[in-house]
Amino acid sequence: MQLGRLPTGFAQLMRTGDPDRCCAAGIPEDCTFATEGELARRQALRALASDLRIGWVTTDSAYGQEWGFRRMLEGAGVSYVLAVAKLA
Repeated sequence: MQLGRLPTGFAQLMRTGDPDRCCAAGIPEDCTFATEGELARRQALRALASDLRIGWVTTDSAYGQEWGFRRMLEGAGVSYVLAVAKLA
């Protein structure tokens, strides 16, 4: 089930594997934890599988650090501009 983003506390609840607490919080049983990078990959793959004409993708530095996301875009032949965080 696609719910979008849950608050951090709910994500922590899901990772504990406590089904009773998840049920009490209203989290469906078939909802699974995914990182922001994984959610971005899923969204991009859905868009690429659609009838939309995707010429390029741009993201902020949160996704620029996700090498798997970049590789997925390269594999799909999509041009991209992904910000990367400055190292101090």
